[in-house]
Amino acid sequence: MERTLHDSDEKSLADDDIRWPQGARCCVGITVDLSVAAGPDGIRAADLKTPEAEFGANQGLAALLSILKRHNLTATFAVPAVLAHIYADQIRGLDRGRIRLHGQWSGRRHPALLVTDFASRRAILTLPYYYHFDDQFFLMFPRKGTGLEHPDALFKNWKSEFDAQYKRGRHFHMTLHPHHIGWCNRLQLLDDFLSYLRGFPALWNPTGAECAGYWLKTYPASTYLRLEPSIWRDYPGSLS
Repeated sequence: MERTLHDSDEKSLADDDIRWPQGARCCVGITVDLSVAAGPDGIRAADLKTPEAEFGANQGLAALLSILKRHNLTATFAVPAVLAHIYADQIRGLDRGRIRLHGQWSGRRHPALLVTDFASRRAILTLPYYYHFDDQFFLMFPRKGTGLEHPDALFKNWKSEFDAQYKRGRHFHMTLHPHHIGWCNRLQLLDDFLSYLRGFPALWNPTGAECAGYWLKTYPASTYLRLEPSIWRDYPGSLS
């Protein structure tokens, strides 16, 4: 039986085929992730009691919101239910129009359909995401002297990726965590990058839901989902 997740021709749209609303040159997506999970088991009670978690939900979030507002940028907020309960006042203060939860993700530089069932042509839309543009993989260790913090590399990745996707007319996405990016020196790095970004004309900065809605309407699966038999097959006893 053919594996459903690989039953697609995986053919990406050409640069010239991608169109953004109102003639925009590039789509810029920003996700603010409020999760403080320290491991693959999700958010544990111990995670909620750390100084970093409390800082992120209070000073870190407030400072990040201030910078986004100053640059007139919209973000999508991923809010775990337990944090919405514990920090109800802070979450309630967010613009409801900007709170969206993302589902699946893709490594492509534009939204893409992920096939979940080949026979019925069932698919879900995935939005671009890549670890190289997520702050937590560069800023997880705030203590000096650890040798594990690399903010300069993060800034370089953001800038190089944005330059490339703006040139191609595609999608740039970054993920921010208030308990990581909310420190003063890191906020300066973010402020510098957003100032650079805002120097480019014709940017479209939607929420995740707005981007997904536009993509599904402009590039419907009935026209753009092209399926071919997969080379991947399952065999009895295989764990692949």
